[in-house]
Amino acid sequence: MKSLRNLNYVLAVKRLFKDMRDDWFVDPLMYKDFLDNKRVKKYFASDTGERFGHIAEQFNLPKAGFTLRYSLQTFVFDRLLYQALIDQLIELYDPLLLPICYSNRLRLGRGPFIFQDGVSSWRNFIQDVSVELESGKKVLLVTDIQNYFECIEIYRLEMILRSSSCAKDRNNSESIDLLIGLLRKWSPDGQRGIPQNQDASHFLANIYMNRFDHQMLSAKHKYFRYVDDIRIVCRDEFAARKVLKDLIIELRRIGLNVNSKKTKILKPDYSNREFAECMPQPNRVIEEIDALWKHRTVSSARVALPKLHAYTQQLISEGKTNEREFRFCINRLEQIARCSVLSFDFSGIIAPAVDLLVAQPSSSDSVIRLLRVAPLKGAHVEKIRRFALDKRRNIYEWQGYLIWQLLTMLEKKQKRGTKSFRELAKSIITQDWAPPMKGGAILYLGACGDGSDKRHLLKKFSQNSSSRMIVRSTVIASQEMSEVELERYLYPYISFQDRESLKIIRSSDFNGRYLEPLSDLHPKELFDNLPTITSG
Repeated sequence: MKSLRNLNYVLAVKRLFKDMRDDWFVDPLMYKDFLDNKRVKKYFASDTGERFGHIAEQFNLPKAGFTLRYSLQTFVFDRLLYQALIDQLIELYDPLLLPICYSNRLRLGRGPFIFQDGVSSWRNFIQDVSVELESGKKVLLVTDIQNYFECIEIYRLEMILRSSSCAKDRNNSESIDLLIGLLRKWSPDGQRGIPQNQDASHFLANIYMNRFDHQMLSAKHKYFRYVDDIRIVCRDEFAARKVLKDLIIELRRIGLNVNSKKTKILKPDYSNREFAECMPQPNRVIEEIDALWKHRTVSSARVALPKLHAYTQQLISEGKTNEREFRFCINRLEQIARCSVLSFDFSGIIAPAVDLLVAQPSSSDSVIRLLRVAPLKGAHVEKIRRFALDKRRNIYEWQGYLIWQLLTMLEKKQKRGTKSFRELAKSIITQDWAPPMKGGAILYLGACGDGSDKRHLLKKFSQNSSSRMIVRSTVIASQEMSEVELERYLYPYISFQDRESLKIIRSSDFNGRYLEPLSDLHPKELFDNLPTITSG
């Protein structure tokens, strides 16, 4: 198959490493054992695509309001092929998208980032809608698409891709064949739904909406879209109702619908809280903190600390932990906690942050980023432990996986996990916990347990070997075990690819090292690698 040979896997590996940094289930080794250039080249040397397309594992993640979205966890080489296929197709299809599609647009060049800067794109989206509103007395129709990625129909996506002249090229046609084959294998019912939280899927979602975008503009609507957020400027409320009716009918034709709870017709009035939330103005507090940070001096950072402390407390107390502003604060606090020259008072932040694990499970990733570096007291750690083992409250597999990783990092600071907690972790492996929670407990035992703990998880592995998540966690956790034990308890139940991974790990410089406590930052590093996050 020529299309496989023509794919740029070196570029795909580079972009996949960037994309995986904010995965919902971040791999402790970032799949470095799989994504070695020599191994990738060897695996993709075949001329057929028959080895690709493993069934994805589906898990549920909490959204705001305790609703759920799904996560499709795919085999790493399948995901690499997915990225490589999109890298090829996006250069042909992105020019077909309209300017009113602001999100996930191709960045020029062959660098690690496939898309243009998201913050700037969002700012342009809001600004252009604002300019249109200022042209006269008008109203704003605000809506978004419900369960966007879950409802994308694969056969319709294939028709859209093949309808382009780009698909007439044989290599591109074969790439589309491979792509659709992957999506059908991953889809929960083989018909609809593509992986979420992956760059490749964001591009495909844009392609899926392209005809709809054209229809909205052809109807002379003042229409703007960012991912699944839609804004339409209308002359009055009744015109907005008519546009909404037409929009819903057209969305139904492609298997989509609006989220009624997020659908509003608003007058442009910033004293109206709903309008202000839909059309956010620059946040003065964030801009002040960011301006001080941009001075790149410790003295200016110290001036920003009281503002950062007060604003973080405010966001927590107001329950705004899913907002961009909260992620901005977490980015700064994570750096501050790792820099010993800055003395930051975390009082009033840590205790309510721990409580957020119960109150706001959808913000667990941000909260745990803070807790893994903040100066926790014994009472805080014990509260987290109790929650980790509470099957009545700890019900979200994504959150449970993150909490086990947090506990692993915290207890690695003490060189070995607490014996009583290690015993509880061992018992979880044989109980009916979800695979990510079992996987988290396995990683904990591998990192914080002794030889008998690791031997226990190996002996119980055959009972859990049907889950790729558990297989991966066990491979990582057992890297220091003897070959005799691996041959007896592990190798008979895992694939050749996983055995090869374990051998690579055991001979690498990251042997025995994963989920390490984050290192201290030199003052010069304090201001590096922080995304520019502004309000909006």
